[in-house]
Amino acid sequence: MRKGSVTIFLCLVMTVMAALLLGCIFSVKVRAGRAMLVNGSDQALFSLLARYDRQMLEDFDVFLLDGGCGTSELHPEKLSRWALDDLSYIANPARGLWPLSSKSLLDLSVEACDLTGYTLITDAGGRIFRDAALRYQKETGLITSAAAAVNWIRSLKNLSDAQEQAYAVVAAASASGDLDETRKAARQVSGRLAEAAAAAANAQTAAGGAGIETMSALRRTGSFREDRPGYFEKLTGGFAAGLRSLVFEKEGNAYAEEMAAGAPNVPAGLSDTMPFLSMIVASPILTLTITDASSLSWRSAKAGELYGNRPHRQGMGILEIPRSGDDPTDKFLYNEYLLSHLGNRKDVQEDAALYCPAEYLIVGSTEDARNVEGVINRILLFREGVNLVFLLNDPVKSAMLKTAGLTIATVAGQPEIANELATALAAAWAYAESLVDIRGLFLGKRNCFLKDSAHWQLGLGDFPAFFGGGIDHLVKGSGAGPGYLDYLRMLLFLENADTVLRRSLDMVELCERGKDRPDFRLDNGLTNVTIFAEALSERRIRMSCERSCGYREL
Repeated sequence: MRKGSVTIFLCLVMTVMAALLLGCIFSVKVRAGRAMLVNGSDQALFSLLARYDRQMLEDFDVFLLDGGCGTSELHPEKLSRWALDDLSYIANPARGLWPLSSKSLLDLSVEACDLTGYTLITDAGGRIFRDAALRYQKETGLITSAAAAVNWIRSLKNLSDAQEQAYAVVAAASASGDLDETRKAARQVSGRLAEAAAAAANAQTAAGGAGIETMSALRRTGSFREDRPGYFEKLTGGFAAGLRSLVFEKEGNAYAEEMAAGAPNVPAGLSDTMPFLSMIVASPILTLTITDASSLSWRSAKAGELYGNRPHRQGMGILEIPRSGDDPTDKFLYNEYLLSHLGNRKDVQEDAALYCPAEYLIVGSTEDARNVEGVINRILLFREGVNLVFLLNDPVKSAMLKTAGLTIATVAGQPEIANELATALAAAWAYAESLVDIRGLFLGKRNCFLKDSAHWQLGLGDFPAFFGGGIDHLVKGSGAGPGYLDYLRMLLFLENADTVLRRSLDMVELCERGKDRPDFRLDNGLTNVTIFAEALSERRIRMSCERSCGYREL
C-alpha cells in the first residue's frame, strides 16, 4: 500500500460528508427562512390590524382599519409600506444596529410586501358592517332572549294593525252620517282591539324580563309645517269643509252668545273651546306635540355628504359575504344596536350632525324637524284608532258628542246635520287626544294599550290649553304600554331592512365627521386584508407567500 492513500481516502470521504452536511444546513436555513417569511407575514398583518380606528371602536364597538390614514382618499400604498417595515423588522430585528446587523443565523432579505386584497366594511351593500354589529350584540349577551323581544315588537305591530283596521271600519261607517251606526261599528272592532292589547301587554312583560331595555341603559348611563289632511275631511268628505266655514268662523262673544241661547244643555266650556278645535286640526303638528318648541333641532345635512348619495369604493375581493341579518331576530338585534349607539329626539348627542338619527332611519329626510314630524305622524296613526273607538263606545262621552253635535247644528240653523257633526267632532276629539298622547311620550310617559275613562286626558273644555302652554298638566300616561323608544323599535322593525342599513351607514359616517374628523369616510374602512410578500433567502433562493386576516378571525 502506498503511503498517503488513507489520508486521500479520508479527505474524499470528508469532502462528501462536508458537502452533504453543508447542503443539509443550507436546506434547513431555506426552510427556516420560508417559515419565518410566513410567520412574519402573519405578524405584519396583526401589526397592521392593530392600527384599528379607536374612535370607531369607542363610538360603535366595531373594528376597522382606516385605509385613508386620516384623509378622505384610500391609501393602500401606505398600508403596504407599514406592512413591509414590520415584516422587514421581523426578518432581521437587528437591522441597522451595527455590529449586530450581520449577526443573524438566517440570511433573509424581504424585497416586497404589497396589499393585494382587502374587504371594506361597506362591501356587499353594508352587510359587512351589519355583521360586525350583530356579532357585538350577540357576544355581549345583554339581551338574553331576542325571541321574546321580537315577539314584543310583533305584538305591537299586530296592535297597530288592529288600530288601523278599527279606524278604517269606523271611518267607513261614519260616511253614512249616522252616529249610532258608527258606534255599532266601533263595538264590533273593540273586541279585536282588546285581544291585541292583551297580547301586547303579555309580550311586553316577557320582553322586559329578557333585558330589552338593558342595552340602552348600559350604553348611555311655526315657519316649518307639513300640511296633513284634517280629520273632518277624512270622515265626512267635502261636506265638512263647508261646515267648518259655517260653524267655526263665528267671532268672539257673538259666537258664545248664540251657542248659549240656542242650546241650554251645552257641555261645560264648549262655547269657548270649539273655535280652538278647528285651530288644532289646522295647526302644525310639531307645535302641538313638542313640549319645548325652542328645543326642536333645525339641523340639516347636505344630501351630497351622505354615504348613500355618492359613489362607493369597493374592496379588492370580498373574502366572505356574511349571511346574517335576514331573519327577524337579526333584524331586531341590529335595530337595537342602532338605537343604543345613535341618539334620538329624547336622547340627543350634541356632537352629531343630526340630533335625531334614529328618526332619520325611519323617515330618511335630511332635516331633523321633518324626521321628527314623520315619526309623530306614524305614531299618530296608531293612536287615533284606539281613541276613536273608546270615544264611540263610552256612554258618557257618546252622550256629550251627541249633545255637542246637536248644539252646534242648532246654532248653525241646520239641525238635520247633528249626527254628521257629532261624528266629525268625535274624530277631531280623538285626534286631539292622540296629540296629548304623543306629547306625553316626549315627556317620558307611556301610552295605554287601550284607553279607559281613568286614562282619558282631554275634555271638551281643554282645547285652548294647546295654545296657552297648559297642556302638559293634562298628560297622565301609564305605567304600562309602549313608550317613545318602543314606538321607534316598532317603526324600525316595519321598515325595509336594506333601507335601514343604508340609512344607518349615513348616520355612522355623519356622527364620526361631527367629531373633528371632516374627512372620515366609512368606505375607507378595511376589515380584511391580504398581503403578498417576497423575500430572498441565502442571497439566491427567491420565495413568496400570501396571507390574509381580518377582524372577524381575531
